[in-house]
Amino acid sequence: MRKAPVRRAVLAALAMSTVATSGCFGSFPLTRKMYNWNKGVSSDKWVRELVFVATALLVPVYSVAGLIDVVILNSQEFWTGKSSVASGPDTKVKTLTRGNTTITQTMTQVATGRTMVLEEKVDGRFKSRTTLHQATGATVVTSETVFADGRKESKTLTVDEAGAMTISSSNGTRRTLTDAEIAAVAETAVR
Repeated sequence: MRKAPVRRAVLAALAMSTVATSGCFGSFPLTRKMYNWNKGVSSDKWVRELVFVATALLVPVYSVAGLIDVVILNSQEFWTGKSSVASGPDTKVKTLTRGNTTITQTMTQVATGRTMVLEEKVDGRFKSRTTLHQATGATVVTSETVFADGRKESKTLTVDEAGAMTISSSNGTRRTLTDAEIAAVAETAVR
């Protein structure tokens, strides 16, 4: 008769020790997928909140996803170095308007690298689109700008071992940026 409570206690202790001793902190891919899905349900924050409450409390989807992440997926990610849950691109869009000029920045991060698209419009009319791409782990950023009149301009930014940045244009021009230019770009990016 006493075997059932003892068995449960042993199984609970075993499960807790597995999680506690693994030290496998991962990226919680299933919980993140659920969060991103919830974020895309509506642009209205109240609708998103209601969906969150429903999926977190009424139907414990977040709890189950978190448990699967902690016990299985994070451990697997820790030991293999790769997430087992295929995730889509992480995309962020920002729009900046100054005067009659609007610039829309779209940042996309995927496993193979990251891409930024800058689209410039003046008085609502397309002026240019610049696409920058950097492969994961690469020290080279490529860019291509397409102008409203159809012209294209390509550039490559390379960072060497010493941290020097060189810009190469498709027309053969090469220039190494000064420390002041790099600092100015970094300062602008932080704002």
